[in-house]
Amino acid sequence: MKTDGGPAFPSEGTGMVGMHPHQFTNPGMTLRQWYAGMAMQGILSSDIPNEIREAQVVGWAWSMADAMLAQEADE
Repeated sequence: MKTDGGPAFPSEGTGMVGMHPHQFTNPGMTLRQWYAGMAMQGILSSDIPNEIREAQVVGWAWSMADAMLAQEADE
């Protein structure tokens, strides 16, 4: 089973819903999602050929995220 690395940017806080105080928790994105997004930025900022399809870029980004999580698990 692949790990998602847990939450990357969890947050908690309070706010108002109408006239009533409200406690909220937001788990944020997973560390795997964060890594994939960062990898995709790097891939798209490089000089990739026009014939590369979006699905390939997405696949590379997820592969890179999984590799980073696997490396962390080995350390």
